[in-house]
Amino acid sequence: MDKRIESILKEKLDECMDGIDMIHRVVHALQIRDGVEALILGIIIGRLYNSFYYQHRRILARDPTQEELDEFIAILKHSIEGIRDKIDRYLYSSRDR
Repeated sequence: MDKRIESILKEKLDECMDGIDMIHRVVHALQIRDGVEALILGIIIGRLYNSFYYQHRRILARDPTQEELDEFIAILKHSIEGIRDKIDRYLYSSRDR
């Protein structure tokens, strides 16, 4: 994967992790009670995928290749437990508020 795009994805992941509160507020405002963790995770993955796709179009002026998509999936697989842990910690601590 292009190093510029990889760097942008890391920044986007950090931004998403720091913004779990905002994502949770959206989910809560919609009065979604079931599957909150999965929905937050889905929104984060969606934001990362959007960034991955958009940056290929913007920086490289083309769609990502299958190989680049596989690399993106590998990044997600590598990051997924940390994302889930952060969501769990946030949701656990938000119950105490």
